[in-house]
Amino acid sequence: MQRYTTWSFATFGIAVYLLTCAYTSSSSAGTILIDGANDWILAAPGSDNLGHIGRDTAFQGQYIWRDRQADERTDFSNPDAQQDLLEFRVTGDSSNIYFYARMRDLVSSSGFGATGIQIAIDTDRSAGSGTEFFGGFADTTVNDSARWERLLITRLGSGNSNLIVWDTGFTNQRFVGVTAVSDVNEVIEISLPWSELGLAGPPATALRFTVANFSSETNDDTRDLGGSGISNALDCITNFGNPGTFSNTWDEVSDGRVDYFFDVYFESDGDVYPPLLISEVLPVPSAAQGGDTGGEFI
Repeated sequence: MQRYTTWSFATFGIAVYLLTCAYTSSSSAGTILIDGANDWILAAPGSDNLGHIGRDTAFQGQYIWRDRQADERTDFSNPDAQQDLLEFRVTGDSSNIYFYARMRDLVSSSGFGATGIQIAIDTDRSAGSGTEFFGGFADTTVNDSARWERLLITRLGSGNSNLIVWDTGFTNQRFVGVTAVSDVNEVIEISLPWSELGLAGPPATALRFTVANFSSETNDDTRDLGGSGISNALDCITNFGNPGTFSNTWDEVSDGRVDYFFDVYFESDGDVYPPLLISEVLPVPSAAQGGDTGGEFI
């Protein structure tokens, strides 16, 4: 599909350069140190409830989601500020996939009430294939188009620094990976080998993610906050309509489901990239094409 513009040729050239850079493969992905430091420095989106791809001059890339502050569940009398997700990021290298969550006010880095992040990963992106429920009696499901083949659950409730990883149907539970948490930096970092997702390395096709966080029991199950059949999710990645809107997490999970999901593409070295392909350009329309600079397009 052609998108017509009224850019000047100079502006057009800059746009082509940026798009080309976004798709250029990097030579070496940056390995993340899992230490709870707030050092994922690529710029976040400029609006709440919006995700984008950040790339630096070395073409190292991350998926970056900016979540609205104070949109954690407020249907309870005392909203839990330490469950308020502010930012979520994804990247990788040739060996591991990495996740970063920045929270508003981490009070308990472990034990009862600690933040329990669950990341549902749909590896085949086939609607209806996989498992729909989050784990630990969360009373929360994912969208049918994002049913997971792997589910990752942090173990901060029990004070462990690895993850629970479930295969489809809650089979083959494993305690693997690395988690680091800092209540000073308000950060949770996660590292997991690609092999734990059933992959030999960064995948050639996108992975689909659904992310929610919960309050943890000391055995890493989710705390039952609303009774049977009522979602226990306290915050999640969702735009619930449009970026910049001012909805609350309860608007998303009141039906017991997190409908929002996002796809991330990885280069062969693990860096995240936007799947952009420039198929046709017209920088200077000829007389036969009307000779109108307003007819420039990508």
